[in-house]
Amino acid sequence: MEIQEIISKLEYYDGTFPREALEAAIEKKEEIIPKLLEFLELTIKEAEEFRDETEFQAHIFAMFLLAEFREKKAFPLLLDFFSLPDDAIWDLTGDIVTESLSGLFASTYDGDISKIHQLIENEDIDEFVRAAALDSLLVLLKFDSITRESIVEYFDELFRGGLKSEIIFLWSHLVECSINIYPEELYEILKEFLSVNLLGDDYYNLVDVEQALEEDKETVLQRLKEDDRFYLIDDAMEEIPHWLPEDEEIAVETIEDINKRMEMHGREPVRVEPKIGRNEPCPCGSGKKYKKCCGKKS
Repeated sequence: MEIQEIISKLEYYDGTFPREALEAAIEKKEEIIPKLLEFLELTIKEAEEFRDETEFQAHIFAMFLLAEFREKKAFPLLLDFFSLPDDAIWDLTGDIVTESLSGLFASTYDGDISKIHQLIENEDIDEFVRAAALDSLLVLLKFDSITRESIVEYFDELFRGGLKSEIIFLWSHLVECSINIYPEELYEILKEFLSVNLLGDDYYNLVDVEQALEEDKETVLQRLKEDDRFYLIDDAMEEIPHWLPEDEEIAVETIEDINKRMEMHGREPVRVEPKIGRNEPCPCGSGKKYKKCCGKKS
């Protein structure tokens, strides 16, 4: 399959998973990378135009292929993309933000950690994107791309004024990330922070911090190594089907193939129950939107 034919099959999704085109794109990796980067650039530039075109999925294919390819030129483009206004991001990518974004960032990481820091600290960015950026630091640690010491130092700065936000979810997520890297050096600042900022029963607190410290450091860090939430994108063909527009006819046809691939990579099978939209009422009956209730803990 020639490059132009591959591009034409990936640009607009017709309801049929373009397996052949994706396989050809992977085979012609070096030739296709510039075109995939162009897809991302175009989507960033024309985000308002594309957000209502559900058939336009070029950016989804591009993100995951470039992540599998470990293409560093995609890193600043992904940061720009997910710095778009909240509604545009969610319309264009949906739950990729909460489930795959940290892996996308880490898989394309170009070595400039300050770019991730800027995203985390930017008050104008969607809070779920900022949380994913925090998680990407743990992915990079898990795969030895950055050191634990650098994260500890950075988290200390965030607690001491570097993180500007009134969103409890984001602060709780920072506490959770601190616990996941063994919070020994951060204990005093966590104690000070949590004594003033009561996050509530549904969030992490000082008891959680102290429970983590009751374990040894190696145990906590090994748990991070084994945590499936923190992963790199190794197989775009496995990831992409989750994020294409729902089509019941093809879902029944392809779910077996997807699950076989998941099993080959030691991952849990794809869930088949309907996903809850972030702006839909929370099924727990609280009366809140899902993103502001149970969704922020998932």
